[in-house]
Amino acid sequence: MGKGEVELGVYPEESQWKKVIQILTKEFGKPENTMKDYARFNDYLRNEEVEIILLKGDEAVRDIKLHKYLLKHQNSLKEYVALKRKYCFSKREYQKQKHAFLNQIIERL
Repeated sequence: MGKGEVELGVYPEESQWKKVIQILTKEFGKPENTMKDYARFNDYLRNEEVEIILLKGDEAVRDIKLHKYLLKHQNSLKEYVALKRKYCFSKREYQKQKHAFLNQIIERL
């Protein structure tokens, strides 16, 4: 549940990071957002937004663990979906609540 976009997580090894960024940049243009261990490309396919999110290092490990946790713990996933719906009209409040919720899970991992 989210904005209705498709999110694709890509977790290249450190040695492949620049090469993957170059390949995706050639295909999709410059990334929308980049940080040390994060890059995001946006595109559209049949009027659907597609986000390609690259993560490496601790960011990748954390993302994979969160994904697996939410798939395994359906009640937490339902809480997360409810949170997204409740705060969808305020980007700032949504980000605040999302980070607080996910940080609680990360502390348990």
